[in-house]
Amino acid sequence: MATEINKQYVEEKTMSDENENLSMYSEYNKTLRTWLVGFGFGVPALFIVNNAAQEKLISSDNAETIIWLFLAGAASQVFMAFLNKIVSWCAYYKHSDSKTEEYKIILFFASLEDWFVIDVVFDIFSLIMFGWSIILIMSLFINA
Repeated sequence: MATEINKQYVEEKTMSDENENLSMYSEYNKTLRTWLVGFGFGVPALFIVNNAAQEKLISSDNAETIIWLFLAGAASQVFMAFLNKIVSWCAYYKHSDSKTEEYKIILFFASLEDWFVIDVVFDIFSLIMFGWSIILIMSLFINA
């Protein structure tokens, strides 16, 4: 009896830990996404509204590269959000409709639900794009 109660406690504790870890992951994911999207659109907006920064950027040989790097980083995050939206809906539909097997495209996207590496690759890509652009932007002001 005691062993059975202990086993049940361990199972409940494991489920609780898993739910807590998933909840923490979700919060960190939202925070990172907010920072990346905010950064990807906020820094270029600074160059639009600040005349001094705008002049520095325009006079730089790297202006086009900086702009493309920001666009690539922001587009990566928007695409990932769009892909996650599709995957989430397909996973929901797969579990809620018995005719799902008829729709191969839904099964394909639902299968991506467990591919954590997709998020990691897009986040690393965005970080590289934004990091590279910041290095170029800092060189505008350091070498002035």
